[in-house]
Amino acid sequence: MIIFRVTTGRSFTKFPSAKGGAPTNPIQFARRPAESSFLQSTLKREFGQDGDVDTERGLNFSISEPSQTQIRDKFTIHSKAVVCQDVELKGDITIGAGTIVHPKATIFAIAGPIVIGAGCIIEEATIIVNRRKEVMRIGDDNLFEIGCRVECPSIGDFNTISTRSRIHHTVRISSYCVIGAACLVVPIEDEVLDDYTVIYGPEAERRKWSGRGRVQEADLRRKHAEYLREMLPKFNRLRRGEGA
Repeated sequence: MIIFRVTTGRSFTKFPSAKGGAPTNPIQFARRPAESSFLQSTLKREFGQDGDVDTERGLNFSISEPSQTQIRDKFTIHSKAVVCQDVELKGDITIGAGTIVHPKATIFAIAGPIVIGAGCIIEEATIIVNRRKEVMRIGDDNLFEIGCRVECPSIGDFNTISTRSRIHHTVRISSYCVIGAACLVVPIEDEVLDDYTVIYGPEAERRKWSGRGRVQEADLRRKHAEYLREMLPKFNRLRRGEGA
């Protein structure tokens, strides 16, 4: 029996109001999601200005003074893609046919555009960031599991980025790679992961996958995507963009 995950509702994080520039409940305020904290620190680094915390969306990207480096939004979402309304999108982003983006995911094109291929699954609390001026290209049929954070400028096809893993912008991923749960991949110099590379364990050890079972894995992922494309619109509003 195959069990698929599906998001059936929406949740919001409420932050306490501030009086005199300080939160009324510092303990509760400290519990804000890591994703919002990450995006806020990103804005500070990129623009040198603070973003205002929004009570429902987690972060308000508005900047008090116009800047030449201000990010311009341009969302191109294929008509067959399923992108939930409760998703943070910023910058020049293209989402291909059949790709599914769950609620609470974040796709943030800071410096250059992000192009996501067809048939990808981007689960809740995933953060995808492009820090380089070059186009960040994500291939087809990739799976980004809950809470992972990806900054690498190039990703091939049929890769699995597991739950709460972190991939630095110095890494380029080929195809059929697996990044294990909670693995941290942060090489100092630029590196390309070869096809069928598997990273696993607390020490981020590496080995090669033989490729056995690749066809079955691809079929299972497509069935997963078909199920989500059917179920997610029943419980979530969808975001629309220009047809691709």
